[in-house]
Amino acid sequence: DDLDSIHALAESALLQLRLLFPENDTFNSSSSTYRTVFSQHARDTDRTLLTKDGQQEVDTAIRTCLRSLGPCLLETQAGRVIEWLVRRFRINEFNVRDILSVFLPYHESPHFTKMVSIMTIQANAPWSFLSGYKSSGSTLQRSALVTEMLRNTELARFVVGILPDTISSDVLCAHRAL
Repeated sequence: DDLDSIHALAESALLQLRLLFPENDTFNSSSSTYRTVFSQHARDTDRTLLTKDGQQEVDTAIRTCLRSLGPCLLETQAGRVIEWLVRRFRINEFNVRDILSVFLPYHESPHFTKMVSIMTIQANAPWSFLSGYKSSGSTLQRSALVTEMLRNTELARFVVGILPDTISSDVLCAHRAL
């Protein structure tokens, strides 16, 4: 089964990330985040059938996991974990804000461009300007981001809030790109 293979790759990637970042508790198999999004139970979870509390638990775990991946986002292992989150939990549809919080510091990388290409971007969202980049596959240059922030105060608040939100979280994941 394709999902089993992706799950196995994500588990292997998490093991490698644990070795590379031993101080990051999120990659530990005993963490609640791990149990919620990587366990055998998580593999069989359909988030669209969860209760409101269940959905909030999954969203919190995904947010924590994504923040933990921030410092190592350009690593192959992080890509495998994100692929699992996309395939199993459809984060590209349900967690766009969280994805952008992690990927935006890497806006000039091909990783950001690839992620934008699969995200569901609502027309009324502060980051709706990314729809043009989604279809063209072009890189978001800093000058274009700043210009859009000057036009769109909600986007500007979001972007400047990424660092304080990350620092105030329980996950120690401030990094150079951020």
